[in-house]
This record gives sequence, structure tokens and C-alpha cells, in this order.
Amino acid sequence: MPARFATPAVIEQITDEHERWSDLLRSFAPADWQRATACEGWSVKHIVAHVVSGIDFYRESIGNALNGDVEPIWPDGRAGRQAAFERCLELDDARLIDAFDEAANLLDKTLMKVAEDDAELPAWHPSGTWTLDRMIGGRLADSAIHRWDMAHGADAGARLDSDRLPFLLDYVDGGIGRYVVPADFPQGGSWRFDLTSPIDEAVVIRVKDGATSLERNGQMAAEQCVADPNDFLLLLLRRKPLADAIAQGGIRDLSNRDAFESLASHLRFV
Repeated sequence: MPARFATPAVIEQITDEHERWSDLLRSFAPADWQRATACEGWSVKHIVAHVVSGIDFYRESIGNALNGDVEPIWPDGRAGRQAAFERCLELDDARLIDAFDEAANLLDKTLMKVAEDDAELPAWHPSGTWTLDRMIGGRLADSAIHRWDMAHGADAGARLDSDRLPFLLDYVDGGIGRYVVPADFPQGGSWRFDLTSPIDEAVVIRVKDGATSLERNGQMAAEQCVADPNDFLLLLLRRKPLADAIAQGGIRDLSNRDAFESLASHLRFV
């Protein structure tokens, strides 16, 4: 299978994300670190600690995969992930910024070693074995989404960066069966979202014969609506409720609101 995310273009976006994060962290006033975010119960500092410990994990897992090693980084799985997060959370704000820069720099150096032919290499993740391709896509998605999580705490109208929307659409496309689980729709279903600028593309989420697909430039679907790509992605990522997207005009012209509410109520990530 050709590389989807283990590509120079995506790796360049990760490096750019690290620069955006570093600039953002240095812009924070002391009070900003305690500000609420879109992640319930988490402050900005919680998210930064989560991201820093996550970068360390991605760097080690990707580096190990390049060396043919898929042994667990944390033998106790997610408990090890939690411990790494808590260590970062104990750092003072200035030290946490330095830790981010150090971790990001090391990950950038590791990613420079990745070739597109490495895309299918197995890599360890607490939820199971992932491909290197999925790991790299996951890193960019985490970065872009968690920046939005922090921005939303200060501005309820915050939007995903427009230049990340094409990647994020590719990312949810690659894992649509984890967001829309076929077992939740035993009778099947299809929902078309006519995405506006800057994507300008019709996408169809289709559940059929026990499988979920996201059809790009899709045509036929039982239900249709028009959607801002920002709102479509935030809906799928469970960041924005359908009712809010409709009220704000981000999702409109629904053929059958009940059908879209059924889809939205079953969205999850497994």
C-alpha cells in the first residue's frame, strides 16, 4: 500500500506544527496556562503536558519501528503513558516549554530518517500494533487538534487551521471505521456532506455490508447536507455537537435532521 502519511509533505507539516506550538507557548501569559480548554477538566497546561509526553512516545516508537523493534515502550501500557504525562505536568511553565522544544527537535530528527517505503513497518502503540504510516498521521492530527482544543478555551468560535483541513480530511478518511462503527448501524446508512471552501468536495459516509467507507467526491446518498469543512471535521472528531454546528450555520440544508442526529449520536473513536 502506498504511503499516505509517511511522506515528505506530511513530515514537513509536523515540523511546521512544532514551530507553531513553540511560538504559541512562548506567547502565553502566566494565567493562560490555567485556562480551560475543549477537553473537559483539562487546562492548557494539561494539554501541553499531554502533547510533550506524546511527542516523546511518538519519537521512541517511530525510531524503534525503523530499527525493526515493536516491543512495548511502556510494559504496563496506558499506565506508563499516564506516568509520563504526570511527570510533564509537574514541570513549571518555563521548563515545560523547554521540554516541548527538546522533544520536538528529537522527533524532527527521527522523522528525517523515514522513507516512504517504511510506511507499512509495524510500530508499537498502547492500543495495539500500528503501521508507521498511521503513527506519523496520528502525530500530525494530535498536534493540529490539540492546538484547537486550547484555542477553543479562549474563543468558542475558534477554527481549525485552514491549511490543515486537507490533511485532517485524509486522516479521518483513513480511519472512518473507528468513528462510524458499522455495528452501530445494522441497517446501514449513507450521509452526504457537500463541503464548502477550501475543500469544495462532496464526501459520503456510507455504512454497508458491515463496513464503513468515506467516499470522496461521492454522489448518491440517502441523506444530504451542506457543511463547512471545519464543522464537518470537528463533528467527526467529537469536538462540536451537531446542534451547535447547525445553530452557527456550519452545517445546513439537512435533508433529514433526525438522520444526521442519529449519525452524530453514534460517533465514537475505537
